[in-house]
Amino acid sequence: MNIKNIRQLNQQLASPQYNDAHSIVSWLGMMQAQDYRTMPWAVGLRMQKPSYSKVKGAFDAGRIIRMHLFRNTVQLVPGEDVRWMLSLCAEKAIRAEQGFYRSQGITIEETDITRSQEILRELLAGGRALSKESIKAEFELRNLNTDNHRMNLFLHRAEYDGLICSGPIDGRFATFALLEEQVPTKVEFSREEALAILARKYFRSHAPATLSDFQWWTGLTIKECREAVSHISSELSEFQHSDETYYVHTESRTRGYRKEIVHLLPPYDEYLIGYKTRHHAVAPEHQRKAHNNFGIFYPIVISDGKVVGNWNAKTELILFDVEKEADFSSAIEKYRKFK
Repeated sequence: MNIKNIRQLNQQLASPQYNDAHSIVSWLGMMQAQDYRTMPWAVGLRMQKPSYSKVKGAFDAGRIIRMHLFRNTVQLVPGEDVRWMLSLCAEKAIRAEQGFYRSQGITIEETDITRSQEILRELLAGGRALSKESIKAEFELRNLNTDNHRMNLFLHRAEYDGLICSGPIDGRFATFALLEEQVPTKVEFSREEALAILARKYFRSHAPATLSDFQWWTGLTIKECREAVSHISSELSEFQHSDETYYVHTESRTRGYRKEIVHLLPPYDEYLIGYKTRHHAVAPEHQRKAHNNFGIFYPIVISDGKVVGNWNAKTELILFDVEKEADFSSAIEKYRKFK
C-alpha cells in the first residue's frame, strides 16, 4: 500500500471530491491555521475549482471558524463542530496555558479574565468584529493591563470559554466576533459521541494513519485516543507497516491516484502537520527545509506526495534534488488564479 499516495487522495489533494469550502473543512475535521494569510489557500487548493471568494464567503458566514482548539493551537473547523470540540479540549488547554504562564512568573487574576470577557461582550455585540489591536486599544482605555502575554491569554481564554471566535476575513489581520452571533446554532454531543466523531473525521481524511498520529493531531491522552478508536473500530481496517499499525476508514479512498500531481502547499499544511512523523513525505536530508524542531512549518512544494522544494508568495520555487523534471507551471498558475 502506497501510504503517501493514499493520503493525498483522502486529504483531497488528489482527485478532490468537493467544490465547497465548508465540505472540505468538515471532511478533514480540522485544519491547522497559524498562518492567517495562507489559511484560505489550504482550503482552496483542495477544492475541485479553487475559489477564494467561496472560501471567504464560508468563513465570513461562520460556516468555517478559526480559533484555538486542540493542542493549544489555531485550527479551522466547521462552525457547527466548535462547541462539541471545545467540550473535549478546552479544560485541558486552559490548564496548560495557566501552567505555562506560572512557569514564566506571570500571574493573571481570574477577576481580570472575567473583566476582559465582559468588555469583549460589550465591544463585539451586535455583529461587530474587531482585530486584536483594536481590542487591545479598548482594553487600555478601560485601564486593563494588556502586555502581550496578558492580551494573548485574554483572547485565548475567551475562545476556550466559548465566548469569541473568528470574525470575517479582513485583509492581513485576524478579527474576532462573538461565537453566539457568528455561529448561533448549537450542536452538542455526549463525550463518547464527540470522541467517536473526532476519530471518524481524522481517520477517514488522514488515512492511512496510526494511533500515535491521532494522538498528536488531537493532543488528547493516549487513553482518550484508544477510547475514541474503540468507538469506531467496526469502521476501520488495519495493516502493518514497519512495525506500526495503520488504520484506514471505510469512507477513505484507496484507489484512483494518478501520477505526477504537483502542489504548492502553505505552511502548516495538514499533509505534514496532520501526522506525528512525516517520513513518508519528507526525505531525512530535507526535513529541516520542510519544518524545524520548534514547530515552524514552511511553504513546501510536493510532487507525487514527496516534498521537493520550498516556495514563496511571489511563486518563486527553491527546489531540492528532483530525479525527473516535473511540471510545476500548473501548480503555480493554480495559486496565482486563486489569489
